[in-house]
Amino acid sequence: MDLNEADHQKVTEMIGNNVLGFHKVGIYSLKMDQKAFVFIYAGSQAEASQFYAKYFHKTPLNCHEYPLEFELARGNEVISFRDMKKEFESFPAIAGYFMRG
Repeated sequence: MDLNEADHQKVTEMIGNNVLGFHKVGIYSLKMDQKAFVFIYAGSQAEASQFYAKYFHKTPLNCHEYPLEFELARGNEVISFRDMKKEFESFPAIAGYFMRG
């Protein structure tokens, strides 16, 4: 297939209409209190914060995006947020909790 022969206007339109259904999903750490954090998969920082507020009935103390390549220990294995994301069918979703100290 020669990409130079593609209808670039049509391709731009298809990307704008998201005909393949791609949706960015990131992982966000939301601070619950001085020691507790929850990780939420969401399309944006705002969506993660809104999901948190709806689920926990309060506003998070802060919200930071983590790289999907970040690895963490889960049981006896190490898994990245990117690989863990494959275990979920819909978003936003709670990935897990972390307690400091």
